[in-house]
Amino acid sequence: MESNEILVPVDFGEHAREAAMHGIRLARQLGGTVTILHAVCGDPPPVAPMDYVGMPPAKDVLEAATRHLSEFVASLDQEGVEVTEQIVSGYPATAILDRIEATKPRMVVMGTHGRTGLARLVNA
Repeated sequence: MESNEILVPVDFGEHAREAAMHGIRLARQLGGTVTILHAVCGDPPPVAPMDYVGMPPAKDVLEAATRHLSEFVASLDQEGVEVTEQIVSGYPATAILDRIEATKPRMVVMGTHGRTGLARLVNA
């Protein structure tokens, strides 16, 4: 059975808000649900290889992220769409890919700054 879930990973920025609203509009049109996902990454250990797994986030960091996600979702116009929130711990790219693999959503909607090339490298 194909999933009707639209996964929207967010970092709470302006582009994430636009992506979330787009995901909700798509769910409304397609008759799907939306999961707003936020990954919280703990600080790296004092000495870490390039591909470190990361330390679990501190309890207060996780609690703050949970509150922020609830406020973010509450601020969205979600009329007529089931929207759920999920906080995961881990490096964001890996956490998103793990969630995709585990639940096989219908689609993933993510925001971007739209930078390419050198502008992306220097964060212009």
